[in-house]
Amino acid sequence: MKKYLKWIGIGFLALAVIGIFLPESGNDSESANSKEKAEPKEEVIHWTQGGFVDEFGDSNGKRYLEYVDNEALFTNSAVTDENLIVTILLAESIQGTIMESTWETVYDTFQVLRFRFDEYADGNLETFYGDWRCTFKLKDGTKRSRKLEVFSNELGISKEDTEELMSELKEQRDVRFFISDDYSTRYSFEINGFNGFNEGIEEYGW
Repeated sequence: MKKYLKWIGIGFLALAVIGIFLPESGNDSESANSKEKAEPKEEVIHWTQGGFVDEFGDSNGKRYLEYVDNEALFTNSAVTDENLIVTILLAESIQGTIMESTWETVYDTFQVLRFRFDEYADGNLETFYGDWRCTFKLKDGTKRSRKLEVFSNELGISKEDTEELMSELKEQRDVRFFISDDYSTRYSFEINGFNGFNEGIEEYGW
């Protein structure tokens, strides 16, 4: 009987020793599963929705989509390829036309692209005067050069060119821009993010 108990004790001891050196397969499996189930990265929304306000801070009914390029560059007589933040607005515009037959004013609502520029990325928007031109290049290599509309702190593209660019953006095709004045200022930037664009267009009914 003692011999029998001795062999049982030796057996348990051997199992204990083997257990020390065996890998914890269950934990490895759980670790692998935890890696597979890692939380996905939050999706970046490139185009955000917004609305303009009046002098009292109340909505004036005009809406826009906004895109920001934080990696743009500008050059002038003092610097070369300095950091530039470009804010691009696809905004509603309303134009009134007086009908000669009735002398009534007919209003047309359409979309226009506008650009705001923050040189040196210091939070101060540039102001504009004089003549400015824009050359934009489409994904297929097509280039167009246009004179821009000049506002106090914005430059704008025409209704017709905006329509063409909207068609490109709806198809998620990159557009590159080169804007210059009659002197030495040059702005280079692009639109290469599209998340939120088609959703905003659909939301606004554009």
